[in-house]
This record gives sequence, structure tokens and C-alpha cells, in this order.
Amino acid sequence: MMTSPVKCKLRSTYVFNFKKNCLFCDKKCSIENELKKSKERRDIIYNVCTLHFKQSVEDMAKMRNDEWGKTVLKRLDSVICLVAEEAIYHKSCERKFCKINHHKKKRRGDVRKMKMH
Repeated sequence: MMTSPVKCKLRSTYVFNFKKNCLFCDKKCSIENELKKSKERRDIIYNVCTLHFKQSVEDMAKMRNDEWGKTVLKRLDSVICLVAEEAIYHKSCERKFCKINHHKKKRRGDVRKMKMH
């Protein structure tokens, strides 16, 4: 009986351009594009400048436990140091990513939630 050789998986071929795209939304980050917008519509673009930023984003992505979080984790897995990669991001994207909607469940007997007749 012949068996086929086992194929080893090499490192992921996933490539993300941290220098040009927002690490949260994957859209191009360009100061030139932002300057074309009206002042009210401009977004602030930040460079990652601290070593612990990656860990903070990974922690938030795991807490989110949703598709967006998984996508960002995949991007982060492809790099060792965001500072060295000169990673950039939109401030508004970071805010949205870090905002988690906590839906409080109604508890039985909670008077504040009950309608009084």
C-alpha cells in the first residue's frame, strides 16, 4: 500500500501593507486624501509608536470575538513589530474597534425595566 508524502505547510503568504493601509479597516491612509476632504470630514492618521500597541489591539480583538476582530488578528499575526513596520491607522477606526457594545440582559424582577400598569 502506497501512501502519499505529507505536505508541510509553510508560513502564511498573507501580506498586509502596514505602511499604506489602516490596520483596522484596510483602507488606504493618506494625508493627501484627508486634506482633500472638508475639515469636518477629515480623519486623523496615526503612526503606531509604542511597542505594547500590538498587544493591546490583540487583546481587544479577542475580547470583541467577532469577524472584524478575527480579521485584525490575522493581520497582526503576519508581523512581529508594528513600530518597525511603520504601521498606521485611522483614529476613527481605532475608536470604533475599541468600542464594544455590551447588551445588558434584563434580569427577572428588575423594577426599572418593568412597565407599571
